[in-house]
Order: sequence, then C-alpha cells, then structure tokens
Amino acid sequence: MKILYDLINLFLTIVMYMVLARCVVSFLPVYRDNKFVDLLYKCTNPVMSFARKLMDKLTGGRYTRFDFSPMIVFACIYIIRFILRALLL
Repeated sequence: MKILYDLINLFLTIVMYMVLARCVVSFLPVYRDNKFVDLLYKCTNPVMSFARKLMDKLTGGRYTRFDFSPMIVFACIYIIRFILRALLL
C-alpha cells in the first residue's frame, strides 16, 4: 500500500508544480504558442476548469476579480493527500 500511496503522492506533487508553473507563466510575457506553455496549459486545463466551475457554484456565478482556482486546486490536493494517508498508511 505504501507504493500505491507514493505513486499517487508523486502524481499529485507533479500536478501541484504544474499549476504553480502555470501561475508564474501567466504573469510573464510569454506567448501562448510556446511549446512548453502550450503543454502546461493542456495538462492543467482539466484541473483548473474543475476548480473554476466549483468557484462559480460557490460565488453564485458572480464575477470575481481574481482567479482563485489554483488555491482551490491546492486545497483539493491537500485534502486528497490527507484522506489517502489515512486510508493507505
């Protein structure tokens, strides 16, 4: 079970770093047609769109000035890690 936990934890860590890299890249003057940026957006879009839909439900569809979806993704990953740690270890 420890190996399964370690693999899932590694995957979640990679997702967290990719979301963090996406946040950093969004502040830099980098073109979207860059291969690395395109790959980063393609890999993180499913997770970020889920967080944005969740945020829309929480705010009632009102416009928010800041995009809090990376923080929602980080919170969900920490919750998943906590639950997996309790179940698998």
